[in-house]
Amino acid sequence: MISGKFLVILPLFLVIAAGCEVERPFNVSDVFPNETRSVNVSEASNISKNMTVNATRNMSNISKNLTNETQNISNGRVVFAVSAENGNFSSVEITLEGIEVMKEEGGWANISFESRSLDLVDLDDRNVLLADVMLKPGTYRQVRLNVSNVVVDDDSGLFDAEIASGEIVFEGKLIVSPNSTSTVLFEFYLEDSLRKIGSGSYFMNPVVELESRANATVMINDDEVDISEGDVTSSVINQNVTGTGQNVTGSGNQSSQNLTSSENESSQNGSGIRYAY
Repeated sequence: MISGKFLVILPLFLVIAAGCEVERPFNVSDVFPNETRSVNVSEASNISKNMTVNATRNMSNISKNLTNETQNISNGRVVFAVSAENGNFSSVEITLEGIEVMKEEGGWANISFESRSLDLVDLDDRNVLLADVMLKPGTYRQVRLNVSNVVVDDDSGLFDAEIASGEIVFEGKLIVSPNSTSTVLFEFYLEDSLRKIGSGSYFMNPVVELESRANATVMINDDEVDISEGDVTSSVINQNVTGTGQNVTGSGNQSSQNLTSSENESSQNGSGIRYAY
């Protein structure tokens, strides 16, 4: 016998059940009731092509990055710096344009840096950074330093100096090894480089010593370079040094007999040009 309570609950249950819908699968028309969405073959092909192109580009970039990293690992670091030994000048401003190095088997490599003007007097006992680069391993047998626009202040005024050559050439040895630091230091000798002519103009025949080191230790702080340790592979005076119209050439171990008499005297008393050892 069915109780009265059940007869009351049953109609209520049937009413609630009638208001519920049976769950069914999701249909695109539920979201876009007024549209029929389809992807045609052409659109699918374009999507596939774009994915292929993007994947190829990404692989190419990854390959390039890996190649660059591999080259950096196999190359050697070279730090170029400049210094000067002061004469009796208030200032000697010079513009340094660029550096080139030649491998032993031939072929030049350009060491790029922003053209900069420096007061060589301020570089007395200081090494200033010119470039910090990676080079292919090997032996480089020649170095060129390009200069221009020399202005001299000797307390009597400012004078533009005529330059004997804007290309300072060195025959030496720069050894670059993988995962190692080499250095090249250019040191200007101002007293030997500048000669007063006429009533107040100057002639500059650059006298510069190049010292190169392999396996060096380098510290750089605000463009100032501290070089220590390492093996000195070259210490040479530039080739295109002229005195009486003749060149002092070779690897820096030539005597100073072709220089002017005053330069000979300063070289003999130890205060002039220092040649290779």
